[in-house]
Amino acid sequence: MPAQPLPTTIGVELEVNNIANAENDKAKIRARFTRDAGGLERWVVKGDGSCGNGSSGGVELNSPIMATTEDLRTVIKVCTTMRRLGFKVNGRCGLHVHVDVRQLTDDQRKRFIRFFAEWENAFFLLDPERKRSTYCKPITALRGELYSNT
Repeated sequence: MPAQPLPTTIGVELEVNNIANAENDKAKIRARFTRDAGGLERWVVKGDGSCGNGSSGGVELNSPIMATTEDLRTVIKVCTTMRRLGFKVNGRCGLHVHVDVRQLTDDQRKRFIRFFAEWENAFFLLDPERKRSTYCKPITALRGELYSNT
């Protein structure tokens, strides 16, 4: 199926726990991504001190700016490759998406925020531990502040 444009651009970050140490793990990932190509070579691999096992921290993978459905397919390739390499996530790391909302009107932005505020419990059901994370706060915790400005 040919690539279709997305309605906006997005960026994806995948954080994983280290296996050996962050430096060796980054080299291992870069080598695999370079060898496999298919869009993976455009991902940035770096250390992430907020996750990981031990003192070396974990590894973070940053996508290029994604604008098509084909770009989104590389997220599946990345996750599959990382799993095959033995990397795992836990309550300190995972995947998050950055959505470019600059082209949205103020009203569209408000509806976007309200949508996530209304449905965030469904997202947290995917991994209930995330609700207690230091880095993953529910939008509803800010509800009064969000709605007072809308």
